[in-house]
Amino acid sequence: MPAELPQEYRVDLAELPSDAVIFGSTHAMQEVRGKIERVLDNDLPVLLEGECGTGKDLVARYLHSRSSRQDMPFVKLSCSATPVEFLESALLGDEVGVFPGTSDIKQGLIDIANGGTLFLDEIGETTWAQQSKLLHLLQAGRYLQVDRGDEPHADVRIICATTIDLAEAVAVGTFRKDLFYCIDAIYLRLPALRERKEDIPQLWDFFTQKLARRLGKGVPQLSPSVLAVLNQWNWPGNLLELENCIARVIVLGNEAAICDELVRHLHQHRAGEGLTRNDLFNPYSTNDSGGLERRRRHRRFPRLR
Repeated sequence: MPAELPQEYRVDLAELPSDAVIFGSTHAMQEVRGKIERVLDNDLPVLLEGECGTGKDLVARYLHSRSSRQDMPFVKLSCSATPVEFLESALLGDEVGVFPGTSDIKQGLIDIANGGTLFLDEIGETTWAQQSKLLHLLQAGRYLQVDRGDEPHADVRIICATTIDLAEAVAVGTFRKDLFYCIDAIYLRLPALRERKEDIPQLWDFFTQKLARRLGKGVPQLSPSVLAVLNQWNWPGNLLELENCIARVIVLGNEAAICDELVRHLHQHRAGEGLTRNDLFNPYSTNDSGGLERRRRHRRFPRLR
């Protein structure tokens, strides 16, 4: 890895979770892993689609760290966190004054990512005009720099992530169809945690080790009773919610903490149903907080291929 590469643009494979933690054992995640292995060393754009907290950032870093670009920069831009008026200058650079009567060019993220990977998180949040700029970059392999007359070649691999169904956004006219076709070359859908509950024990081990080290606490074991609670909850916050749930167990030091918190959340979502903690342990409970979400998930627009 180049010594001059700033730490913020590095992805160290040793710092990532193991393959077993990232991909688990469920069929859906094994499909994701298999597809990643087949596309590591090409330059096709990758589109990661999944709910918030499903690990899109982690998968993007994994893909970069296993590719031939691993020693080059990994540059992330959060489109949703970048004000609309600054997104173009963030990507392409800008001319900024240094002293009166002088100017300088602020390097854009595309320049910084040269030879490496540019990760555009929440690509669905971009405006129509900004999508046009991105389309030019992807189609021609070149981009227009601010206040320059040339069009330098952009040697970057593009990975995009979205929580929005971009096929649906195209259908309703909020996302450019031509840009969608460009970034949808390799499509990876990351399943929600409720679709891969078999992986919860492995995720528990990883998060407890990680959080116990950070918090200076002991590592709690996953008891059958707690696992039963975890399997009853549908995890709308996915991996982020699970990590926070485990943090509560470690800090408060008892299993009742996780049970009480999940019951509280269920009461908030199902006011008036009179759910108790015992309902969480009942595998035959008629309460199905995931049914509506499953129906929504299957009522998807067909992907545009």
